[in-house]
Parts: sequence; C-alpha cells; structure tokens
Amino acid sequence: MVSRAVFCLIFSFLAAEGASQSSVSAASASDGASGTDEQAEAHRDHPYLPGVPSVPLQPGVRIFGPQGAIAPESRGFDPASRLDAQRPQPDKKPTDAEKAEALRKALAPKPSAAAIRQQTLDALFKRLAAAEDDETAKSLSVSIEHIWGHSESDTANLLMERGAAALSAGDYPLALSLFDKLVALKPQWAEAWNKRATTRFRADDIDGAMSDIGQTLKLEPRHYGALAGMGMILQKSNLNKQALDVFRKALALNPRQPELRQLIEQLTLEVEGRDI
Repeated sequence: MVSRAVFCLIFSFLAAEGASQSSVSAASASDGASGTDEQAEAHRDHPYLPGVPSVPLQPGVRIFGPQGAIAPESRGFDPASRLDAQRPQPDKKPTDAEKAEALRKALAPKPSAAAIRQQTLDALFKRLAAAEDDETAKSLSVSIEHIWGHSESDTANLLMERGAAALSAGDYPLALSLFDKLVALKPQWAEAWNKRATTRFRADDIDGAMSDIGQTLKLEPRHYGALAGMGMILQKSNLNKQALDVFRKALALNPRQPELRQLIEQLTLEVEGRDI
C-alpha cells in the first residue's frame, strides 16, 4: 500500500510537470504569433503564394499573369484574387449598326486579281520615285519587273519562260516563235509584247520592234524598259533629239538608273550643246 509520503511526492511531481507544459504551450503560442507577424511582414514587399515559400524580388523585378504585369501589393498579397480581377469581362453584344456594317463588308465584292496587281504596281512606282539610294531603287524595280513578267495563266508563264531562255541563248527564231504564240494567247499582257520587241530588235527587225514597243506602252505606259528600248532604236536611227526625250521619260519613271543617266548626259551635250 502506497504510503502518504510517496503519494505526496507523486502529486507534487505531476503538478510541476503540468505547469512546465503550460509554460511551453504559452511560449509556443507566443512564438507562433510572432512568426505569423514576421511572415506577414515578409509578404509586404513580395508576392505570396499559398503553400510556397516566399521569395523576395529584386528592385524593378515584376511577375506576369495572363493579363500582364502583376505588382506586389500590401500584406497578404494573393495573386489569385488579382488574376480574378484582371480576368476579361465578356464582350458586349454588337449593336444593330455594327452588325449591319459587318454584313456590308462581308458582302462587298472582293477586288479582282488585276485590280490588286494594279494597286501593287501603283504603290511600288510611288516608292521607286522617292527612293533615296540605288540599292532601294534596284529592289523596287526588281519587284515591278517580277509583276510584269508573270500572268495568271500557267500556260502563258511557261511560254514566257521558254521564250526568255531562247532569247538569252541567242536562238532568235525559236524565241520569236514562242513569243508569237504568247501574244496570240495573252494579247493584253504587256510583257509578252515587250519580249517580242526585244527579240525583233536583236534580230535587226527594227520596224517590228518599234511596233511591239508601241503596243507594250499602250498596255503599260510606265514600262521604263520599253521606253529605253525605243530610245535605243531612235538613237540608232540618228534621231538623237527624239531619243533624248524618250530616255528622259524612262528616267523619270525610274530615277535610279546610272547608265541611263550617263547616256542622257552625253546626248544632252550632243543635242543641246554645252552650257556657256
């Protein structure tokens, strides 16, 4: 049987143990409250993601959400709440006037390939006239000549390709035969007439070349290549004044042609004399 002295000793021990635990619990609670304050203080200047340790950001560093930059805000910053606020609102329904305008645009006739081609050439010639250096002008002229040299017909394009190859090889009879077929197939294609004019000129058919150049310029008055060819024929025929006028027209359309400019300067001296 437990003596009274032993019982009093056990009771005293248990009371002391309980007091110790109460002290520890109070200290833990105090530490926890302090830790909470420290965490909140730590979150003041950088974003807080629940369940993820806070990472301070360097000055000027930003984080981005689906709607753009998200700036760190005050204590307890919650990106999810900010993203909800930034989520785009549903688009408002279009008005009857807006619906009518959209329908009008949808039903409007689309421009034809010829119209688009002409608009593109207009824009390129405008830029060519204002070109500030030879490199830019050369790039623009290449683009213009590329448009001139292609049609919407695969058959016509094939004839053009084969005719140009024969012309480059000096096979003028074959080139002339191919270009004859081409102008018959596509009589509204200015470049077909221009290529046949070049072939006839090289084959010494001056009258035929001039006739084809006239047709070329009727279809494409801005064809500076055809104008230059006409000037060469006129110069070859000792019609230097007429040649000079034509060369100047060609240069006005494509101002960055150094060889043509030099030729104009030489002819100017011959036709108009040296300034006194």
